[in-house]
Amino acid sequence: MQIICKKDKLLRAMRIIETAISTKATLPILSNFLFELEPETNKQPGKLNLESTDLEIGLRY
Repeated sequence: MQIICKKDKLLRAMRIIETAISTKATLPILSNFLFELEPETNKQPGKLNLESTDLEIGLRY
């Protein structure tokens, strides 16, 4: 899969959601981002969602 986005917007989103990632996570999966792509519809561009959680707090951008 290939996505095209502006670098500054992607970095901004990642900086916001990384606050939910614990630096001392007991589960390695909690030290990552989830990238979810919604497909384009009716000539609307697709949407990229980023998520992170530490099982107490979760953020989605």
